Amino acid sequence: GEWRLVDKCLGLALVNRFNVTEVVKCLIHWDFGTVNLELWSESRPVSDQSPIRVSHQYEVIRIP
Repeated sequence: GEWRLVDKCLGLALVNRFNVTEVVKCLIHWDFGTVNLELWSESRPVSDQSPIRVSHQYEVIRIP
């Protein structure tokens, strides 16, 4: 999956790419001067034998 936070004034976007099989929901929290992009996994017990993994990467790109 992928989502973006775009700043048209600066001509930049923060791109967050992730494995859709590891993510059940995406949330954004927007406040004065801050933004949180959250990826949530399934809700289940976690242990050494049963860890939760969420693989993702960020990239800043120029937009037209």
